[in-house]
Amino acid sequence: MQYSKEQQQVIEYDGAYQQVIAGAGSGKTFTMIQMLAKIIQEGQEEQKGILVITFSKKAVKEISNRLVKTVGKHQVRIQTFHAYCLYILKKYHPKYSKEGMHILLPKDKEKIFRKFFMEKKYIIGGIPYDFFLQSNSSFLKTHFPDLEQELLQVYQSYKEKNNLLDFDDLVSVYLKAMQNKTDWAKQAKQEVKRVIVDEFQDTDLTQLEWLQMLQPQKLTVVGDDWQAIYGFRGASIEPFFQLTCFPIDYTRLAIRQF
Repeated sequence: MQYSKEQQQVIEYDGAYQQVIAGAGSGKTFTMIQMLAKIIQEGQEEQKGILVITFSKKAVKEISNRLVKTVGKHQVRIQTFHAYCLYILKKYHPKYSKEGMHILLPKDKEKIFRKFFMEKKYIIGGIPYDFFLQSNSSFLKTHFPDLEQELLQVYQSYKEKNNLLDFDDLVSVYLKAMQNKTDWAKQAKQEVKRVIVDEFQDTDLTQLEWLQMLQPQKLTVVGDDWQAIYGFRGASIEPFFQLTCFPIDYTRLAIRQF
């Protein structure tokens, strides 16, 4: 199989940390699959210790299917940030592993937010509620900081009263446990030795801190700052440019369609 010079560099990389800057049409998914195939075929790393993170169920399915077609059955874990943290909490958290947990779905969160905005209609004026729902991470903080704080308090109180977690809580609960060096978090961290993050430009600062606290022995982040699409929910391209928590080696994939 023929690879470009840049793809070969990514696939053959034997260091600890690398960032792959991959523009549209550069064959990043193909390169990731070939890198994983090489690791699996060499057999020097336990497959269960490899975690591939991406940002949508669709991407999880695509990467999973392509890896199976390339290497057959494997034990590499391929999940979103939230799905992986949910798995960890269900397995290791002293409360949730025994009692289970109730997840507040995005549609239900939206209902709570919409109700709040309706009650504050005389404060926000004629601004459509949908605009706030799509932009609350930045617009509220900038133009209605007091209202944002009140909304967060109302939302947090609702979750606590009803014993609920939302998807963002899944990451933050695990992150806080790692920061506090709890026994269960230390045990959970042992599962992962290598992490590959797809679409890294969509990582938010909480997820970056989570990644830093996880401290994988090997890390590859792949993305393109030109394709960042999750700014509305707090994602920032800052981690893409300032990944200073790891001594990163950079590779830019050539533009090549696959």
